[in-house]
Amino acid sequence: MMKFVIRSGFAAALASALLGTGLTSGVAEPAGAKLEQSASPQQVFDEFVGGTLTNCFFKYGPTGRDPLNNRAFPDAGAVYWAAAYVRPSGSKVEMEGVYPNARFMSFISYDKAGLFVDGAADYMIDPDAGSVNLFRTGAPRYATPEAQRKYTVEVRLAEKPAESPVVQNAGQPSRNHLYSLPSKNPWLDKNGQPVETILYRVYIPDRGFDYAGGEPVPSVKLTLADGSVLRGHDACEALRSNPKTLEESFAPNLAALSMPMARWKDLSHPKGVPATFPARYPADWRAAYDPDQLALKPIDTSDPKIPTPDKFGGSAYPNVFKTSLRTFINRELGKVVVVRLKPWKTVKTYDRAPYFANAGTEMRFWSISLSESPATTRGVDGVFDEEFPVNSDGYVTFVGSNEQDRPRFATKECGVGWANWKNRGDGVGNPNFGWLSIGNMLPDPEMTESFFAFKRPGDERQVLGEHYPELKYYKDAAAFDALGCGGAASQAAMQDIPRKESANAVGWPYVAKGAK
Repeated sequence: MMKFVIRSGFAAALASALLGTGLTSGVAEPAGAKLEQSASPQQVFDEFVGGTLTNCFFKYGPTGRDPLNNRAFPDAGAVYWAAAYVRPSGSKVEMEGVYPNARFMSFISYDKAGLFVDGAADYMIDPDAGSVNLFRTGAPRYATPEAQRKYTVEVRLAEKPAESPVVQNAGQPSRNHLYSLPSKNPWLDKNGQPVETILYRVYIPDRGFDYAGGEPVPSVKLTLADGSVLRGHDACEALRSNPKTLEESFAPNLAALSMPMARWKDLSHPKGVPATFPARYPADWRAAYDPDQLALKPIDTSDPKIPTPDKFGGSAYPNVFKTSLRTFINRELGKVVVVRLKPWKTVKTYDRAPYFANAGTEMRFWSISLSESPATTRGVDGVFDEEFPVNSDGYVTFVGSNEQDRPRFATKECGVGWANWKNRGDGVGNPNFGWLSIGNMLPDPEMTESFFAFKRPGDERQVLGEHYPELKYYKDAAAFDALGCGGAASQAAMQDIPRKESANAVGWPYVAKGAK
């Protein structure tokens, strides 16, 4: 699995430290949990402002997984930086950058609550005169010198026009701007001026490159109302994007980003359910619609009068060009969890592909990730598309276990992509909990078997066909290894998965809200 030393979102970290998460007595804490909750605001500022590869504009971050701060469910191979600033009246803000050596990049603006406002993905951004966009079909990724890989994106302090929606699949019109003024949840500084928030994301830097794909994180150009132009330190000082003290930083109220521990305890340990709740077996795979996935009695969407919930990702600074399919797992059902599915065809870039060869692909990126609970929002481990060996029948196999219980045949040589399901569990006392998430990003508009094609909760299997993930538990490593190396990634590994109505099913039947 690809390993990054990266940090979590500036807002998530600051909000968690400044606002707390309501730790309740009687909940066993794993190593490090108490430290996460008790860090002082100054400690948080010192760690999360001015991290690796930041500059005076993108000053917060970068965000991602351990060993640095880790929140907002970071994906396998994802890295991002944040800018928060207040522009001088009448000025124009532009971001100047170099297309990185990576699978994907984007700019997305957010409101105070972490809801998206607008976004521009890499392929949409026209290059500067004389330059080449490395994310367009056939672009020479390594034959193009840095001086010919430049772009400029304007941030417009205005609400996004209704006729300019963010469409989540590929093939959208080019544009070199995004809007930053939210229609709700405005964020104002103490003088009543709008605070703008932009996240810059990079997915899967090419092998051997740094988090930003071997190119600097974008810088800012500020054109003042009188026509004078500022860059570098002068522009950042005018924008107040380069805080030197806690008091100068912009830390919004994002208590909703991570769930209070007491609330998580109530949801994950209700009376009258199995100890393995919220996991169910057979697995309960659900699309990432915004309503709470933890509901004991979820909305009965079989009633056509009930509107379909939104699928844009909620208020945790989502990547709007990506969506997920998720299920809960539990180690009491088996120490080894196996997932098998037919993969999607994606662009291959990690091994320094000379050209951006996206012709004939179905989407830009997919991955399987393990996470902790909503109480910590920590990513645990994961495997992205190019790391999976594709087996002779065209399927891939994912295996999750902790280090101690890793099967001998859970290796790439045996056709398996393995991830470390760490003993932290939910991160706040339940070592058996796990949350599996499969991600899809930028599908081809003609691709009908992706997560973006879901219309209603419950249609996931019908829409995905062979791409629908099957999940099976094994008691321990020995039980999985009994398959042998040749059987570890075969269909035989997925035999005898219980049906919902069978006696050995766990957590079923499923009672919908309003049912008698």
